[in-house]
Amino acid sequence: MSIKIMIWNTQHLNDQNQKKPMSAAYNDKKALLDKLITSDSPDLIALFEVGTTGKPNQAIVADLAGQYTLVGALAAEGAATVNTTLGSLVFARNAVAADYSAPSFGTVLGAGHRRASVVIRHKANGSHFAFYHANASNKAWGNIKSEIDHLQDQIGQEHGSWLAFFGGDLNSHDAPASATDPIYHKRMTRRRPLGPGYTHVSAKHSGPAEMDTEEAVDFYMGGEVEYGLIVTLSMLDFAYVPDGLECEGECKASVVGRRNWKLDGMKGAVKTLNIEKQPKKPFSSIEKSYDGTLVRSDHFPVFYTLG
Repeated sequence: MSIKIMIWNTQHLNDQNQKKPMSAAYNDKKALLDKLITSDSPDLIALFEVGTTGKPNQAIVADLAGQYTLVGALAAEGAATVNTTLGSLVFARNAVAADYSAPSFGTVLGAGHRRASVVIRHKANGSHFAFYHANASNKAWGNIKSEIDHLQDQIGQEHGSWLAFFGGDLNSHDAPASATDPIYHKRMTRRRPLGPGYTHVSAKHSGPAEMDTEEAVDFYMGGEVEYGLIVTLSMLDFAYVPDGLECEGECKASVVGRRNWKLDGMKGAVKTLNIEKQPKKPFSSIEKSYDGTLVRSDHFPVFYTLG
């Protein structure tokens, strides 16, 4: 059995009042999602930061209804704070949606965690798929490990069941290559997606506060002191799967930077540079894309194929 899974931290996907038009950001993100559904047809889609926790984003549920069914959502009791836009939703392609159900155990918010996992179960083979949004800085790996241990403890009570764990913004730069739970001693291997080596981009301005913008094209560049956007590329969206399970991941992310400077009061030419090869350069502006389509979030979609 082969299963294709897409995860994407959509970064505050807009869920406006239905009487108002949806924002341009929502429409742009939905357009990218539509394109990826057409090109890759994932069996499961996990979206993070999609409306208030405990209240599923009805706009995206309705927009996907013709092709995908909502099979999992982060409940209010699964988050430390519910009045945020950090909800999580999991969809299954309509043709296979009946193959999935909620797990036999309830969601538990671990001590010190910001959010719990959204877990679904494959009815036929008992496999469980967990989707977790850590977003907890220096506590991230401790929370990830305790979440995996808790899930393995619950799932291990079902004979023949196994767990695949996917993270959108795991926010851990020191996640080890494997993890083993202390009760059933099931070893899981970290799987990062193939691609440019990152799934997240952040840009912070190195100049005064009034210059803090992603599209400031007139800073002085080329002198001894340069102000601009300093870009950090990170691998924050990845997975842990059982040892021996065939798993391939891919992320077609791309980030380019532009440098626009003035010499002797005259605006100079714009240069486009590969940020991956110029990681410490300040930039006037940056452009994020996935497989040629502009991306309106700091995270990029990631695909995994299991089996």
